[in-house]
Amino acid sequence: AGKMLSGEISTDEEILKVYSEFVGEDCARLLTSLNIATYFNGYNDFSACCESEYYLEYAYRKQLAYVVDELRKYESKADGLAKDILTDIYGYVYSIYLELEIQSVGASLYDGYEKNAIPKEELIERLRQIRTAYDEIEEKWQVLWKKYRNGIKSQKGKFAQRFASKRNLIDRLIVKIEQVCQAGVLYADLMLHDGFSTVRVNIHAKYATIS
Repeated sequence: AGKMLSGEISTDEEILKVYSEFVGEDCARLLTSLNIATYFNGYNDFSACCESEYYLEYAYRKQLAYVVDELRKYESKADGLAKDILTDIYGYVYSIYLELEIQSVGASLYDGYEKNAIPKEELIERLRQIRTAYDEIEEKWQVLWKKYRNGIKSQKGKFAQRFASKRNLIDRLIVKIEQVCQAGVLYADLMLHDGFSTVRVNIHAKYATIS
């Protein structure tokens, strides 16, 4: 980053060379081939965080699944500074993948509604695995924090809150799944300039019997 800001790096080949110095050429080529979009959702319920899993998102999630597995292999073989760098990158990419996995679980729940067969145990197990994965990332990042930021406190405890909020979200979603019963699904297509206002949208449905 310092070399990029100082203008010492200006081509893809130079970027690859710098990465290779720290993590090796094969891993460097993997990292420089990625187009990682920052992903975050602040929703706290399936009814808000679930969207139809369109193809681009599905493909993105599958790509990240492959990359996470590859980074895990490189990290396990590395040592010293290279291992710390890869641990940091691995945790970042993995956390984005897990966000998408949570949304995928939500999509699977609504698919179950449509098929009249909700796989509760399967979805709950997926969420528990996601929770365990967040624990793994937190544990590894705590080691890096103590090594490079020992004595520095996270602003308002945001580092710890980041993972606590994920655990709380997953716990709430598990309870929701345990409580669900078979019902119909109402889909609403909103013609909006952006999706930010959907958080505050309330849909009221009135049922009437026809005699």
